[in-house]
Amino acid sequence: MNRIKETKLTLVMTVVLLLGSSIDLWAIETVRVRPRRISIQQGDGAALLVIARAFPPAPDRYLGDLDVTELPPGVTPTFVPDALGFPDRGYLFLDVDPKAPVGNYHIRVIGDVYEGENIIRSIRSSTIMLEIQGPISPNKPGSRKGRRR
Repeated sequence: MNRIKETKLTLVMTVVLLLGSSIDLWAIETVRVRPRRISIQQGDGAALLVIARAFPPAPDRYLGDLDVTELPPGVTPTFVPDALGFPDRGYLFLDVDPKAPVGNYHIRVIGDVYEGENIIRSIRSSTIMLEIQGPISPNKPGSRKGRRR
């Protein structure tokens, strides 16, 4: 976290404490996805590691929502578990339909947490590169595979 963000967060915490509020301020520090680049063939799937960290550490907190945006048609995301504690790890499974369009896509994994009656929100995201490949043909014309010598 850079110096300016730390100062703003400290200032907000101080103001809340001076007002006597019982709101416990905390925020998502990072949402990371590994690997950052993944290739999946049409009709196949893959798992990505999702790591969430909070500032200050809050082991009894949970991530309100996990979401994926900018997915191409034919790609279905599933988070396991569907909410993460802090710090915690989970998985994002991407299932690619056999007819999903081939190409490169930048998708965003978003962590969104909110707390208290006043809904204090903290949102972080991580962008990854998804490449959807067509099926591999075992006997392409002109290939040596399957030819007799």
